Amino acid sequence: TGKKEIGKTKTETSTRDLLMPQAIVELLKKHKVKQATERLKFDGEYFDNDLVCCSSNGTPRHTGAYSRMFSEFLEKKGLKHIRFHDLRHINATLMLQYGVPAKIASERLGHSTIQTTMNIYSHVLESVECSAAKEIENALFVNIDVSSGGLRITDYNQWLDLPKAIKELVDEKISDMFESGKSW
Repeated sequence: TGKKEIGKTKTETSTRDLLMPQAIVELLKKHKVKQATERLKFDGEYFDNDLVCCSSNGTPRHTGAYSRMFSEFLEKKGLKHIRFHDLRHINATLMLQYGVPAKIASERLGHSTIQTTMNIYSHVLESVECSAAKEIENALFVNIDVSSGGLRITDYNQWLDLPKAIKELVDEKISDMFESGKSW
């Protein structure tokens, strides 16, 4: 039949379903049409191995071919050389930096445990932790807005006066309610 047996994946978690952005789905649909066109050119000599990435006649490519094609692409575009495998690390780093939970990132990467992800990408998580600390600082000490017409703290010194400011705000709101006749 012309089919080649393709070996098993590295681990059980290597075979998994992943949700993809719609833009990637659209690119894959175009690629499928291109493959169908290639298949017609081979007039029955196409090896249908049901592969997304294969040679023009349907046979599996040697794994080194992808690295070579990627290097050629980078050179043609005038981009710095990185290894093809580095795309995986870039993907992982971006997921963690943009707030994808480590458990989800771990599953998408096919790691057997979340600990594997945490060990490999701890440097990314440290920078995420610094960002989180800064966000908490901003929320607590720099820019608190209790209500649209209420309390707004813009610096640390105002934070020290917070209990007094909250009491004044509550007293003001209670006074407004009594004057307007509204109840709790």
